[in-house]
Amino acid sequence: MPFLAELSPELLLALALGLALLGLGLGLRLARWWARRSERAQTRRSRKLGVRGEQKGARVLERAGYRVLETELEGESELLVDGELRRFSVRADALVERRRRRYIAEFKGTSKAGSLNNRHTRRQVIEYALAYPECAGVLLVDAEAGTIREVRLPRA
Repeated sequence: MPFLAELSPELLLALALGLALLGLGLGLRLARWWARRSERAQTRRSRKLGVRGEQKGARVLERAGYRVLETELEGESELLVDGELRRFSVRADALVERRRRRYIAEFKGTSKAGSLNNRHTRRQVIEYALAYPECAGVLLVDAEAGTIREVRLPRA
């Protein structure tokens, strides 16, 4: 490119910096686009897995003699925050019944998510046990393994 030889070194440097900044800007936009795309794909996969887990979990419960009474059950939890009562909404996967005893059912699509060793699952089960005290306990349904675990809080 003979015309570049005619340009001053300062102008060449400015041009190189401009192109580098343009490349950096395009690279950042591409990275953000890719991250959003990946996040949306992960959300779709999780949602699909969750729906499949709920359907499979309901079948696991029915085979074990439970009857699903309601799904996406709305509830409320209360906490005292600086002496002020605060209410929080809670949504459980299902309300089920067997032998005239009612339980909250939490469906998990994978064994890892369905483990009480998973702190998020453990906290969720505790929240449900406190938010639905009229229920005999919380059933943790591992749709992948086809297992049901009954979880209750020990009485003090």
